[in-house]
Amino acid sequence: MADKLAADAAGIARAAQLLRDGELVAFPTDTVYGIGCRTGDEAALSRIYEAKRRDPEKAVPWLIGSMAAIGSKFRADDRAARLAERFWPGAVTLVLPASDGSATQAFRVPAHDVALALLAATGPLAVTSARRYGAAPEIPGRGVFLVQPADGLAHKFPFIFIALLECADAMG
Repeated sequence: MADKLAADAAGIARAAQLLRDGELVAFPTDTVYGIGCRTGDEAALSRIYEAKRRDPEKAVPWLIGSMAAIGSKFRADDRAARLAERFWPGAVTLVLPASDGSATQAFRVPAHDVALALLAATGPLAVTSARRYGAAPEIPGRGVFLVQPADGLAHKFPFIFIALLECADAMG
């Protein structure tokens, strides 16, 4: 069974430490409960793929606290900045190309206090929904830690992916 942490300062601090230690953390976002790890932690990311039975060819989106967290490894042009300003935080995902053109990465700033507090404590996280394909919404098991709001509910809204690759200006 997963350890449950309160969605208070102590719980967020503990979850952040678990992430720094290479553990997986499940937490509410504005769209789903997510399971995540620190970006760049390949061992933890492998455990996410294994737990979800997810195809390793399918990239995991990154949750970030702000547009600034994208950094220089990805190309965030004026279109991305305008979309982020208008729709973030929120359920809009921007897919941005790597600066070297080698790949793309999906980014989103969640509109959820717990997720934002965790991101403020950790920096960007690789996060996907905390359920196996076709399974119930929770993944029980070792190494998954849940940060749960007091009301026990995650807010659920539709979400949108916007790919900012070689396409016409989406903002007109």
